[in-house]
Amino acid sequence: MEIEYKRMAIFGTLSLFFYIIIPLILINILSTLDLLSFNSSFIITLTVLGIFSVIITIIKNIFSKNTVKGNIIGIISSVFSGIYTFYIFGGFSPNKTWGSYQITTENFVALLGLQLIAWLLLIGAIIRACGSAVHLMENIKRNKKEIETSEKFQYHQIFTFIGIGLIIFMLGYLGSIIYSGTNIGVNVRENYIPSYDNSGTPFDYEDDNINITANFDLQNYGFYTISDVVIDVDIYTLETSDTTQIALPDNTKIGEVDKAKYKSFPAKQSSYNEEITVSIFSEYVGGLVLYDANLSLQIHFSSFYAGIIIDFYMTQKVQWDSIV
Repeated sequence: MEIEYKRMAIFGTLSLFFYIIIPLILINILSTLDLLSFNSSFIITLTVLGIFSVIITIIKNIFSKNTVKGNIIGIISSVFSGIYTFYIFGGFSPNKTWGSYQITTENFVALLGLQLIAWLLLIGAIIRACGSAVHLMENIKRNKKEIETSEKFQYHQIFTFIGIGLIIFMLGYLGSIIYSGTNIGVNVRENYIPSYDNSGTPFDYEDDNINITANFDLQNYGFYTISDVVIDVDIYTLETSDTTQIALPDNTKIGEVDKAKYKSFPAKQSSYNEEITVSIFSEYVGGLVLYDANLSLQIHFSSFYAGIIIDFYMTQKVQWDSIV
């Protein structure tokens, strides 16, 4: 067997760039721009898996694809590449329903569950491994002269065509998600609408109710519908004019809305003046009636989009003026 050193060097170098250098460069760029955050264990594991992937690629190219040894290494290579991509997209997340990436900016934090992509890539790797296994059986039979070497069509080619089709689909799918994601906008308005009910007893605050309604706009000019939308809001005081810090203390949670469900937001459409109504806890109603405050609305927006679970966190500050 003649070892093809040139082929080993070419594919070894390409795999080094694909599995290690390019991912680490992307991680560095995204981290520097504060677009995504990565923990050190993820980077270390990614690097170790990348090193093994490079070694397997080099070994794979020692042998011809039409040999039994080449097919066995091909199976191992496909399985390992599947594990590599499955890990990258959060497939190995035992404590989560979906593996997540985090996007952090000054104004919001977004978690993206990308495990659907992980499973699709793993399926692609399994298909490639099956193709190598079928090719292995064909070569074993050929060596035993059970099939002719001149046979034009071989069954492993079916898996090759399926794999190519899946790659094209994945590239189109990922491209459409990236494009669509850049065409989604959420704007929570700074103004709010207070609703106060004194229950007919203007000097008794114990039976009073205050609701704060904020409005938001959502523009979805992407290709996919935003569905299963659930919004949670917690409202906190930051600073208040209550010098006693009894009726309306600083840095205190004073109200919430829990799991408010919304309609789907169709593709290529905008929705304006959607409402979020936050109920104030009864023990702090009197404080809001009597005192001014700077309030913080901590908003959690979860939804399902193009097979991806999105958790979106943001904070909106508002100025509260006393009612009396």
